[in-house]
Formats: sequence, C-alpha cells, structure tokens
Amino acid sequence: MTGDRTEFFGRNGMAAHPVAMTRSPTFRKVGSGLDPCGAMQLQFDLAAGQEREIVFVLGAAANVDEARSLFGAFRGVRSCPRCSGTGLALWGRTLRRAVLETPDAGLNALVNGWLVYSDLACRFVGAQWFLSIGGAFGSGDQLQDVMAWFTAEPGLCAKHLLRAASHQFSRG
Repeated sequence: MTGDRTEFFGRNGMAAHPVAMTRSPTFRKVGSGLDPCGAMQLQFDLAAGQEREIVFVLGAAANVDEARSLFGAFRGVRSCPRCSGTGLALWGRTLRRAVLETPDAGLNALVNGWLVYSDLACRFVGAQWFLSIGGAFGSGDQLQDVMAWFTAEPGLCAKHLLRAASHQFSRG
C-alpha cells in the first residue's frame, strides 16, 4: 500500500501507465506531507481458467481494539454484499434528501451526487473542500458549503457553523 501518488504513478507518471503496475508490490510510504493518494496492490498468479476474488477492507476506528473488532466483523468475501449494500443505502438516503432535476444528466449526477458527497465528506468530516484545501474556516466559506446540507441535516449544519465560528471569534 502507499499514500504517496508519486510512489504509485512514478515521477512524471501517468494514470494510464502507473509504475506500480510494472514492479512487485514493495511500496509502503504513508504519512503527512505527501502528494496524497490511496493505493493498494496485491500480486498473485492465476492458472488458465482460474478465478480468484480479492477483497480489500478499509475503515476507521477510535483505537486498535475497535479496529480489530470491525475487521473481524467485515472480514472475508461473504461480508461484502452486506457491507456495500448498507453503505449504498445509507448514502442513497443521505444524498437524496433534496434533488435537483435538469435536462442535463451529467449536471444532475454532479449536483445530486458527487458535490453533495464531497461537501459532506470533505467539509464536515475532514475540514477540507475541493477549492480550499487549507481548511478555510472563514464564515463565507462555511456558510456557502453548509447551504448544501441545510434542508437535509439542519442539526449537523448548526453544529458545524458553531465549530467554525469558534475559530473566528473569541466567544464562539
């Protein structure tokens, strides 16, 4: 695995031909200060006509014990449909609370899916956003980004705005 885009793609590398696909999986670079990406690689051989199913489990936990427990619960191929089905249903309900419909299917997918998901994941969870990777705790940035969620998650919006204000004003 690697968390470094340069290690995966190679210096001046391209997505169409990443250097990681031309060598054994030996990279292990993770940490801060990298050009971030998430890449995992596994090398194995298949005989003619043979099939093999590979599952990579990703997650987050508060501590090592919780991580081990989650890993045990979702280990193996059989847990994948349950896992992905639950996640897809949750995101479907979350992202579909307010829907914009236009004649442009691409715009609909962008506005009703990617931008809303990105706003939630990056702004609320990671304190980042597509155009403001420094965190942008300015009130204008916060108000603009929170508006995408105001009708769907007013409690989440209020909590986030109070957190943002605490960075600007001594009284919060």
